[in-house]
Amino acid sequence: MISKNKASTFVLLMSLALVQSSCSSARNFFRKKKENKTVAKKIVNYGPSSTKDAVFVDMAKELGLGSVKAYHIYAVDFDSDGATDLVVLPDYYSVPRFFKFDKKLKKFSEVTSPLPEGVRASYLAFFDYNKDGVYDILIGVLNQKTELTPRPLRLFRGQLGSLGITYSEVVKPIDRSKVNPTASIALLDYDLDGTLDFYEGNWVNLSVDPPVLVPDRLFKGDQKIIKEVSYLLKDEHEYSRDTETYPKATPTFGVGTCDIDGNGYPDLMVSNSGGYPNKLWLNLYDQKNKDRIFIDYAKESGFAQDGIGDLKLLGAGNSFFATCTDYNNDGIMDVLTGELTLNIDSEERDRSSILTGSTFDFPPKFIRSEYYMSDGTLNWNQGDKRAVWTDFNNDGLIDVVVENSDFPPHSRLILFEQENDHAFTDIGKRKGIDIANPSGVVVMDVNQDGLMDIIVGQSSIRAPDLEPKLYVFINHTKTTGKGLRFYLRGKKANLHGLGATVEVISRDKNQKRWVEYLNGPLPSQNEEGLHFGLSQDDQILEVKVTWPFAIKGKPLVKTYKLPGKLGKFSEFTLYDDGNVVKGKKIK
Repeated sequence: MISKNKASTFVLLMSLALVQSSCSSARNFFRKKKENKTVAKKIVNYGPSSTKDAVFVDMAKELGLGSVKAYHIYAVDFDSDGATDLVVLPDYYSVPRFFKFDKKLKKFSEVTSPLPEGVRASYLAFFDYNKDGVYDILIGVLNQKTELTPRPLRLFRGQLGSLGITYSEVVKPIDRSKVNPTASIALLDYDLDGTLDFYEGNWVNLSVDPPVLVPDRLFKGDQKIIKEVSYLLKDEHEYSRDTETYPKATPTFGVGTCDIDGNGYPDLMVSNSGGYPNKLWLNLYDQKNKDRIFIDYAKESGFAQDGIGDLKLLGAGNSFFATCTDYNNDGIMDVLTGELTLNIDSEERDRSSILTGSTFDFPPKFIRSEYYMSDGTLNWNQGDKRAVWTDFNNDGLIDVVVENSDFPPHSRLILFEQENDHAFTDIGKRKGIDIANPSGVVVMDVNQDGLMDIIVGQSSIRAPDLEPKLYVFINHTKTTGKGLRFYLRGKKANLHGLGATVEVISRDKNQKRWVEYLNGPLPSQNEEGLHFGLSQDDQILEVKVTWPFAIKGKPLVKTYKLPGKLGKFSEFTLYDDGNVVKGKKIK
């Protein structure tokens, strides 16, 4: 009989090989000698497979990005001029490239990197740490064999001068002695004190044999020093002297934030690989210690895994991400989860799912609806690595873009349109965006017409003849709906309102959204601003924001009346002191 520890190690090793193959860009240094055989080359269309009825049109070349390739994409206004720029990582571990958007020419042009020379990254996170109106950068490295120099998380502070933006490393904000296999980070203000904190999601330490699991860490932000407060993660750092391991640690691959239980404080959704169940850290008040505490309610809520897999050891999935919104407009947060699914997997293995919130009571509970994007063949594999909620046609029903990747030619970019009965239909091929091996997808309103566009790169994993490129799909959907964009500006809360809940209350429906621009494994970053669609005849009654700031333990809630009449596209900036102004304001 196999012991639990040995069985866990075996299953983990098998799943690590699969997961790592989808995120590693390691070279093949040892090649077999090529045989002189003539084989008919099969022509594969890796771009959109159909453009006849496309409403999304690739304009990368016209926008100055025709020769760019990207594995991760960051749509951020890095120079604080009011226009959204682009930063890309051209490989899984590489030097970032910066592209500034020219308002007059309406196109992007590359500028010299404002980072110190030689800085490489597996992923980036742009956020305004010190509330000066300029983005700072948290730089992460997965620390696997392809990252030749192991690095801890590093913070670079942005400064605007006469020559533009520059970044300098803040030397001692984080414990630099701990170099972890950090696959994901989440930005949040866990105690609602107005300063952003962050969560470090750690995967597996492959430098030892057998590989060992590394616990996740939580850091509290401060203007002078960043302090580790991982003790707030209940039992996460429990240590066994007998086995010299952390028995409660799991192979975290993606992290997302959301206020799942509706108490105004940000919770954490942790996606695990290797068949380990996912974690749902609910942010609660610890009466005994007079402090916040995170307790895992994944099993009780149904977030951990499906009911069938719960009956066996490591019967969950290879989870990549979890992202939340209230898709059915019932006031309860729902979650979309993404999984790596192989044709050799048993029926018990978790599939990508929509978890529909089913109660206002505590603890929260979900109804799981799995989906599987098979074409009916026996060799079908699915790798849902990232997803972005967006109402692409402005009808007031939020849709979702899913990055199904790494198993070409079948794994392609998906666009699920939400129907009136809240069912989702994949229309990616018909709308002209179903590229193979999508990577780093983000949404952004490039041409400022109130319709969200899609920017996505490509990877060449399992497709050696694929020439990776960047696609900028401009949205030409014909719609009678109106587009709305809200920018949050915190004076007491963090500047960009990360971790706020925004509700648009109209005559026909109530739409509820969570403010998060960064999510999942080796994350990309969406454009700032919360987008809502509204049907033509609908009228907004008020907008309510639960701000990520607490007064005497109670989250700050403000309601807003929008000034003037709404046009085809309207933008507003909401402040946490109750003020609202038209347009986008930097501070």
